Amino acid sequence: KDSPPGAMAGSDVLSETADVLRSLGHSEGDARRLVDGLRDNGRKIKDVQAALELIYRQTHAKK
Repeated sequence: KDSPPGAMAGSDVLSETADVLRSLGHSEGDARRLVDGLRDNGRKIKDVQAALELIYRQTHAKK
C-alpha cells in the first residue's frame, strides 16, 4: 500500500466502491452485484467516483 494517492489498482477501486455503496445503505449482496456489473463491463475505472457514476447511470437507465 505504498502507492501514491490516486494510483489505486483496479481491484482496489472496486473494493473501495463496494465499501462506499455499503456505507450508502446498499446490502453486501447488492453492493457486490453492482461492482460485479462493473467488472463484467470490462471498462477501465480510474477511481471510486467514476465507478459510482457509472453504477448509478446504469441503474437509472434500466428504469
